[in-house]
Amino acid sequence: MSITYLLKRVGLFVLVVWLGVTINFFLPRLAPGDPIQEYLGQLAQAGMFVGDPSAGFVEEYRAKFGLDKPLWEQYVNYWIDVSQFNFGLSVVDYPVEVTRVIRAALPWTLGLLSIATMIGFFIGTLLGALMVAAPGRWKHLLNWSMPIVMIVHSIPYFLLGIMLIALFTVTWALFPVGGGYTLGESPEFSLNGLFTLAKHAFLPALSLVAVAAGGWAIVMRSMMVIVQGEDYVQMSRAMGLKSWRVFYSYQVRNALLPQITFLALSLGFIVSGSALVEVVFSYPGIGYVLLDAITVKDLPLLQLILLVVIIVVTLFLVLLDVIYPILDPRIRHETE
Repeated sequence: MSITYLLKRVGLFVLVVWLGVTINFFLPRLAPGDPIQEYLGQLAQAGMFVGDPSAGFVEEYRAKFGLDKPLWEQYVNYWIDVSQFNFGLSVVDYPVEVTRVIRAALPWTLGLLSIATMIGFFIGTLLGALMVAAPGRWKHLLNWSMPIVMIVHSIPYFLLGIMLIALFTVTWALFPVGGGYTLGESPEFSLNGLFTLAKHAFLPALSLVAVAAGGWAIVMRSMMVIVQGEDYVQMSRAMGLKSWRVFYSYQVRNALLPQITFLALSLGFIVSGSALVEVVFSYPGIGYVLLDAITVKDLPLLQLILLVVIIVVTLFLVLLDVIYPILDPRIRHETE
């Protein structure tokens, strides 16, 4: 791998991050309405703010958040603040810094999404591979399960989550309705605390795993069908290699390459991928915070969340370009 190729990847990374952040900076500000006035108006309707939201009080708060300056000056100041790792204060939780809000919500999302994504990937990939290469009756049984897999995969995460709530919390009352922990308690690193965390995260994770595993299984099955007819697979069988070696070394390893690409994209979207699921289950993650930020136009909080998402997704794509030759020796970044 040449230095020139790495420099091109890094340059592309910087360009994509700059374009993404620029678009996400201007779009919310070009939308009609003033975020400060709208938020104070919501507080006034809820009886939590006394006074006229349209008075000079709004102008004072707009000055605090830098919204009283021209748009180009806000953009320049934003990049200056980002270069100094100063992301501003949250409108909703004023005067709390947005970094504190993100730090409080990020571990919940990373714990839920990373585990659910990896479990769904392994289950779906193995299921899709066995649908094609399983011996005897198991192959027919797994193929009969294909319609069920497709139906489950077509159900949106949040809709499946609502169905799970109705079944396992309302009808049978086996799991809590929502939240990340028991109300009135704080998370603790003990056996009982971990059990409580797992109990609250089980249904959100189940909805994510069930839908994602179906997608992995469908793609893997299609790739296994294609790989099964390749010459090197037929030759390995003609040479008398054991079936498990043909299955693992010649079929699964080659069919797995597109799965790795989709996995990298899925891991990149971990920060925001479960937004609706977290809202349905009132799970205290980034998705729940993102909904609040969009609802009240909390621009500093919204900008930081989108910045994290853009950087993580772009970084995973760059890393994928770098490690792909390791996964598939046939791929080269340059020709001799």
